[in-house]
Amino acid sequence: MTKNFIGILYKLLLFLCPLFILCGCGNTPEKPSAVSGSSLLFPQKILSAPAFAVSAQETFRNILSADLPVSEKASSGSYYSSMKDRPFIPPEISEQQFLCELSMFPGTLALRLLPTEDYPGYHMEVMRGEESLGSLLGYIPDEVSDKVFRGISDMGCYDVNYDNNTDIIFIEIWGDTSIAVVYLGDMSESFGFATFSHDIALSPGNGLPAEFEMTAANVYLFLTKGKDNGSFESYQEAYLALVNILRLYMPDSVTYDLIQLDDDGIPELVLVNGFNIYIYTYKDGTLYQAMDGWGYGAGGNPGIEYCPGKNGIRAYYSEQAGAIHGAVYYEMNRDHEVTQYGSIKVYAFIDTNHNDYPDEDEEFEGDGPMFANGREIFTEKELEQFEKGDYEYISGRLTYEELLAELGY
Repeated sequence: MTKNFIGILYKLLLFLCPLFILCGCGNTPEKPSAVSGSSLLFPQKILSAPAFAVSAQETFRNILSADLPVSEKASSGSYYSSMKDRPFIPPEISEQQFLCELSMFPGTLALRLLPTEDYPGYHMEVMRGEESLGSLLGYIPDEVSDKVFRGISDMGCYDVNYDNNTDIIFIEIWGDTSIAVVYLGDMSESFGFATFSHDIALSPGNGLPAEFEMTAANVYLFLTKGKDNGSFESYQEAYLALVNILRLYMPDSVTYDLIQLDDDGIPELVLVNGFNIYIYTYKDGTLYQAMDGWGYGAGGNPGIEYCPGKNGIRAYYSEQAGAIHGAVYYEMNRDHEVTQYGSIKVYAFIDTNHNDYPDEDEEFEGDGPMFANGREIFTEKELEQFEKGDYEYISGRLTYEELLAELGY
């Protein structure tokens, strides 16, 4: 079969597959199952067009049998030294796309595989029509950096790390090697743009069993032991599943704790990664990320504190070498998100021009004007209006093994 014929066949499939979808193909079950061959099963409301993906797989069986030029070995792992080292990407692959649904945006979207000018792999755009809503840069694991990228044989969208953002699993083909790459999804609220980072790469014998059928659904089932968020039977089971996923891409130096932030009798899980704090909570079978990597140790913030059982979090800060200082107060709302409810700001000078900077002509008074939620206050009682009791620093006092023991494993 010639390459030209393959290209024509693939374009024909691109034209016909939307018709198949409109006719009702691609109904999905509530939960993925282990699959074989080219069959794809995805969670309900997570991934859409298996008929489309199957057609792409059939095309790739032909592409993989074609004779493709072999590039020189990459000089630095994931990047090639110059344009001449960039492997050839067949045009059939550069036209590949998948339909999907992502938690970040409503409706059905397209993941479109595109060629790159200065990168040996690929990049993928999240498209609604011709509008780009997000992107990811294809990851090149070191073990396949000397091979030609031949495409994606399978894909699936799931919440792998239980943060309520859709993640993407690609089965990438490099030469004759299949690699499962998990791209963890996130959403930039300020820019309205979805991002994906390649935090997990697995292959048979390297993170996966030696005899492993490489499909996106199988990788998801292997990583999560088949436990979707919302199906956990206890907080212990949920926290164990979460931590075992996070340990695949977070450093071994991460520490943990279990704290009673509110009074519901279920502890919150704390992870401390360097100077960043993550808090997860559990309710009715579901994990929620309440705090996503909040930093401390700079800006006059020695740490983040909590008020045990009172649903209170406090963070001190200082600006302009201590000329301005204060505290911000947070609580976990009904959506299990940590949100601000109060702030205190104290000036050590008279900020005449209201620029939050001690200018040369502005007088220092030690304890100057005080503000609560932007309103000037005058008494110590007003200064303490957001306090909920005694606070303790949030820290990671447990190792992974100690956390397992506290969870009863």
